[in-house]
Amino acid sequence: MNLIRSLALAVTVSLLIFAHVATAQQASRPFPLAIDFTVGPNSGRGGEFTDRLGGGFELVVALRHDGAGFGAFTLGGREGVSSSADCVISSGSAGGCARSYPDFIHIGALAGLQGDRGPLSLRGMLGPAYFSGPRTSGFGGQAHIDAAVGVSRVAIVAAARVNAIAGFKGEQFTIGALEAGVRIR
Repeated sequence: MNLIRSLALAVTVSLLIFAHVATAQQASRPFPLAIDFTVGPNSGRGGEFTDRLGGGFELVVALRHDGAGFGAFTLGGREGVSSSADCVISSGSAGGCARSYPDFIHIGALAGLQGDRGPLSLRGMLGPAYFSGPRTSGFGGQAHIDAAVGVSRVAIVAAARVNAIAGFKGEQFTIGALEAGVRIR
């Protein structure tokens, strides 16, 4: 599944959840989830690649909680922005031109802590994830921090995330991202 299909799936799921939120608001029931949808730039490290900069998205669904600790599920992806018109020679044993940094989609489970002060909410989360791409796949971990400001059920959120991936072929990748978006709670 490529990044565009994943993004379309995430937007569709988000719209369905937003419709449910509107229904829940009309019924004055508390919404059982906090849903973040963010987009932004990212950069990859590891291996001999060109075009390490890219863009990505993240959908984080956190379960409603009464205390500071909580659990969440995440779906996201990154796609590189190709800017190399010329061949960048690889110094690896294969020689030839270096490939562009891999595109990935991922799904993960996170555990974290949250602190609230007035309209400001700060969260930190860690957890495992499965990463898949057209050229490589593997397991890894995510570290995610975010801040949200808003009233009632809608907030603006800024997030920073690091993904560390151990590919099944022995590769190691690290992707850092800065994103902004919306939280529905």
